[in-house]
Amino acid sequence: MSTPLTKSYNNVATPPTSNTLPFSQKCNHHSSFIEYIGKGYVSTQVVYADGRAVDFIYLETNTAYETLTALKNVVGKKISEVFPDIATRHPEFLGKMIIVADTGIPERFEMCFKPSETWLDTTLYCPEHGYLIAIIDDITKRKEAETVLKKSEERFRAVFNSHSAIQALLDPETGKILDVNEKATGWYGWSLDELKQMYTRDINTLPPDAIISSLKSVDAGVHNTFSGYHRMADGSIRDVEIFRNKIEIDGKAVVHAIIHDVTDRKRYESLNAFRIRLLQIAETYSVEELLSITLDEAEKITGSSIGFVHFVDENQTTLNLQAWSSNTLKNMCKAETENRHYPLNKAGVWADAVRERKTIIHNDYPGLDHRKGTPEGHAQLKREMVIPVIRNEKIVAIMGVGNKPADYDYKDVEWVETLANQVWDIIANKITENEKNKLAAQLQNSSKMEMIGQLAAGIAHEINNPLNFILLNSNNIESDCQDLFELVNDYRHIIEKVEASTPVAEEIMRVRNKERAFDIDDLISSIPIALKKSEQGVERITTITRSMRNFSYTNSKNSFTPFDINSAIEETLVIAKSEYRDVIALDVQLNSLPLVLCDPSKISQVILNLIINSVHAIKSHNRSDTGRIEVKTWASSDNISCSISDNGPGIAEKIRERIFEPFFTTKEIGKGTGLGLSISYDIIVNQHKGTIMVECPPEGGAVFTFSLPRIVLPSALSSE
Repeated sequence: MSTPLTKSYNNVATPPTSNTLPFSQKCNHHSSFIEYIGKGYVSTQVVYADGRAVDFIYLETNTAYETLTALKNVVGKKISEVFPDIATRHPEFLGKMIIVADTGIPERFEMCFKPSETWLDTTLYCPEHGYLIAIIDDITKRKEAETVLKKSEERFRAVFNSHSAIQALLDPETGKILDVNEKATGWYGWSLDELKQMYTRDINTLPPDAIISSLKSVDAGVHNTFSGYHRMADGSIRDVEIFRNKIEIDGKAVVHAIIHDVTDRKRYESLNAFRIRLLQIAETYSVEELLSITLDEAEKITGSSIGFVHFVDENQTTLNLQAWSSNTLKNMCKAETENRHYPLNKAGVWADAVRERKTIIHNDYPGLDHRKGTPEGHAQLKREMVIPVIRNEKIVAIMGVGNKPADYDYKDVEWVETLANQVWDIIANKITENEKNKLAAQLQNSSKMEMIGQLAAGIAHEINNPLNFILLNSNNIESDCQDLFELVNDYRHIIEKVEASTPVAEEIMRVRNKERAFDIDDLISSIPIALKKSEQGVERITTITRSMRNFSYTNSKNSFTPFDINSAIEETLVIAKSEYRDVIALDVQLNSLPLVLCDPSKISQVILNLIINSVHAIKSHNRSDTGRIEVKTWASSDNISCSISDNGPGIAEKIRERIFEPFFTTKEIGKGTGLGLSISYDIIVNQHKGTIMVECPPEGGAVFTFSLPRIVLPSALSSE
């Protein structure tokens, strides 16, 4: 309020006389001015009663006033005549006029002028006692805008407070939390008053400078999305997505943030991604490695630092310690963990999950009365949670985590149960696959040994031939050497007599006769020949035994090494020679091949299977002519291939598609297990990612062809 323009005169019925012109006459001198002030103008004379203003007489108005109020020809009339109901319709307006007239203190106010429903900004003042002037401006548009804004703010406030989404109002300059809704207080765990004393940096894990920079970058009218992490009152961290927009409230720009808790969604995404990753690596990782990786993930989603898995045996009484998390082994536990087995009745409280067949949580592990303690070197437990994995109403495993900074809750149970159940199927498949591979290896080895057994008689015959020859040569050489030794002794006797000047003619004649009797020249030449033939026999035996040794070799690590397929074929033909030598003509066409990465012992087994299969097919034909087997090798840009063809009876079309099935055989009962070709298929297709096929040409017989992927080897390997 400003000071009065004039001195107030109270309880005066009529204005005092003055040597100056009355105000009503003065008005005539500024009529042109009031038309151009751009606002409504009205001057009035105060009507007093008992010394107080009670009414006003219009002295002057301008055109703007008439336009604003729709009042014309009011000069000389009282306001009470123009507005008979002014005391009831606009009591505040009449009251303010009376107060200004009585006190002389100017007043400015806003009101809605009912006749025209126009909002007016009115200024009242007393130019001198007994007179009142009003300057009026039309503010209808402004008031309408304010009303709209107010309604908008009211709606925003109503939505803000009642909405189920977490919401906050933030100062973009400082990051101060100006306000939050009820949902936010329940979610964060702080009260409204506590949150309104905090800054964004108290809950956002970003550095303070990054937070302010991010808030200042928010544009009005644009929803800016942000992903990050928010801290709760209990110290836990949640994944959030924040939709932010800059709005104006009470004339101040603020950031309106809508916070979505996406922790569950992120965890589901993480679990799904983890499952996919586990499926991708399951083929090359061991069960123990897969379990350890899984426990690392369980620690991650619960904030734990210890993780372990036990398998539960079929009788539900023994726990077999299988794996620990990486962090447990590295930083937490130095106790013996290899191949530990626990009878259920002697296991600690962590085994309650098996005994009670449900998830157990111990958030105060040191305070448990029935705990049995931990082995020396074991990490000190503060909290633990153990989840049973149940299949077909039996517990097959338990997964445990420990030492989360805060208490474990139902959310932790939900996530670890989900993880354990997702992963168990992969682990179980891996275990089944391992058992299957062990069985397959046993079958392959049995098949190999069976084939060696079938070839044993022939191989023994192959070895006996050179052995008998060596023995015969040895007897001959021994006899020849005796003759040579006898002649040498005679020569020495003659030399002794010559040295003693004793006649030796008779002795020389006797030795000459013995030389003729022994056929000394033939004797001397036959000994090197016999030795050479014995050497060849030894080489033959060495070749057979080396081939047998190479064939019998088992690659326990199933590792692939650079290998020459041609050498495998040559050694295999040595082993199988006794089977085909008398009834089959062999045609071997081995082209120059690069080394191929493979398991040599298994590829040799395939080659022997196919050759023996062809030999048996030809023998089963009961033919009078000689059978024929052709072995070829060749290389293309992508593969290294080998074909083994025969002119046997071939394979009937109706059974051709079953030829690689396990235990399927065309041989008589007791003469074949039906494993040779199925094992060959498994070795080539499943283990080496190659191909194997059979064709039966129109002219008869069968052609088996297998191919292995050609991999370019480093020069150092390819030259070995």
